[in-house]
Amino acid sequence: MDARSRYILQSVVAAAAGIVVIPLLVVALDWRSPLSPDWRYGLLGGLWSATAVFVWFGVFLALGRSRWLRWSGRFVAVVALAAFAALVIREGRFQWMRYQVLSADPLELEAIGNHIVVGYTDLDELRTLLEKRAVGGVFITARNVRGKTMDMVAAEIAELKKLRQLSGAELARLWVAADQEGGVVSRLSPPLTQLPPLASIVSANADLAQRTVAIANYARIHATELSQIGVNLNLAPVVDVNHGVINPDDKFSRIYSRAIADDPLQVAEVASIYCSELLHAGIHCTAKHFPGLGRVYNDTHQENATLTAPVAELARTDWIPFRELAKNSGVAIMLSHVHLATVDPEHPVSISASVVTDVLRRQWLFDGILITDDFTMAGLYYLDGGMGEAAVSALGVGVDLILVSYEPEQCYPLIYQLLETKREGRLDLPRLESSRSRMARQHLSGFMTNQD
Repeated sequence: MDARSRYILQSVVAAAAGIVVIPLLVVALDWRSPLSPDWRYGLLGGLWSATAVFVWFGVFLALGRSRWLRWSGRFVAVVALAAFAALVIREGRFQWMRYQVLSADPLELEAIGNHIVVGYTDLDELRTLLEKRAVGGVFITARNVRGKTMDMVAAEIAELKKLRQLSGAELARLWVAADQEGGVVSRLSPPLTQLPPLASIVSANADLAQRTVAIANYARIHATELSQIGVNLNLAPVVDVNHGVINPDDKFSRIYSRAIADDPLQVAEVASIYCSELLHAGIHCTAKHFPGLGRVYNDTHQENATLTAPVAELARTDWIPFRELAKNSGVAIMLSHVHLATVDPEHPVSISASVVTDVLRRQWLFDGILITDDFTMAGLYYLDGGMGEAAVSALGVGVDLILVSYEPEQCYPLIYQLLETKREGRLDLPRLESSRSRMARQHLSGFMTNQD
């Protein structure tokens, strides 16, 4: 290869490196954003290796004879070094927050941990969180039951409940939550029975009496199996009214495929029967996703979303199932991260005082459990102040349980922020005490005693 050809090749490679190194920096700056926990640390290793390669290659180019190559090399090396520094700083800060949480006094952690429900990928790490009273609940999903029998899952949950009791926490019973709706969201199947969506039971039984029996039988299977393995909070049923909204880019919410029906009265009827069976077995059911996602186009897993319908219209339609189920104190309500534009356009419902405090607690007089949707969703995670400040807001407006399920490690910065806020005197302690009393009543009311 002659000198000119070599120069052209080096120039092309330098330009390509200059283009590729910029996304590398972007990923490094935000690498702790919610990703699949299964390949989180594989990504970290890849980023370390990539930054090292780009730094070396940038230095190599910077030693060239051409001014273009020298400047290209410096650019690549500087950006790669910035990516390396971002990784060191972000990961270092994360590990420091993790250390601060795990070294905190359990008595100090308990007031916060009572309100955290966390998923898990590492059983030993979850054991430590429970022993430290850093969390008050666990979320069990497909990755935790894959390849296991029901007896194996039951034994694991029983161990976790025992750890909670032995920790000395005042609220000794552990929330054990699951997403077992039926249909596409049946996270514990297998080993639990895979059932069709509730909507299929409705469509197959036009007669009211037959439908009532069929739904009760359906719910009894869920109730029996969840009780057998030790789940005491099922994040079902979906009571969003089906308005036929289909977003081809919606990969996760897909309410149109999970909703019970397009008639709010029928949704309320079916959900009431379903919840009655669960409550009879000592399992809390959860009406989700308030204020109703059936009209919402965007998916809060991936982006911000807004519900623009007037409150009066929602009260006549979408809120009927929620209000019906809210009459039973054993029913929890899950708060979505959608913005309810006509009430509070600035904040997601899950942290909105105008929605949670004013509408649910004061107007509806709802004194049951309020649990958020997963805090690692993009619709919440990327708020100004991050998950930590959002958690402070959520507990401050009357939320009882904060769910951190998809990527459990995100609980560390969240708990750290709550600890720091408490130490600064900015945490609403009276509100926390009201929530603690609410949960204590649920524990003592008989709903959880058959399993705990």
